Amino acid sequence: MNGFAAALLAETIILVFIIAVIIHDKIVMRREGKKGQGRVAKLPALPTDLEMTGKALAKLPPMATFGQILTHLQGVWLMQVSGELRTVAMEVFSSEQEANLWLTSRNEYLNGGIPVELCRIPAGEELVLQLLRKKVAYLNDDGGR
Repeated sequence: MNGFAAALLAETIILVFIIAVIIHDKIVMRREGKKGQGRVAKLPALPTDLEMTGKALAKLPPMATFGQILTHLQGVWLMQVSGELRTVAMEVFSSEQEANLWLTSRNEYLNGGIPVELCRIPAGEELVLQLLRKKVAYLNDDGGR
């Protein structure tokens, strides 16, 4: 078998594989579509991060600094923080301003991460909650006197 024939055979195999994957995906999507018809009400689509970020940035002046942009985005992210996290943060800090400052500042116990940014994913939010709960336990054990 010469080089041209081997290359043609390899391309044919790859093409057949791609077609098989496409057909499989269409069959799976068709099955899933039939299973869900009429059983589950469609929920309104939530805005994506890109849409929310675009709306937030549209409110900034055209020549905004990086600090202004970051502060504005962190404000948008603060509005999305769960009620549980807000409640625990308020147990630790004496005011909402102090809680928000902590949530938007780098934290050495989170490897330099910013809590409000970590809260954008469930695992990150759980990590922030664990840290705040440890602070609550410390304060409740007379460590905060």
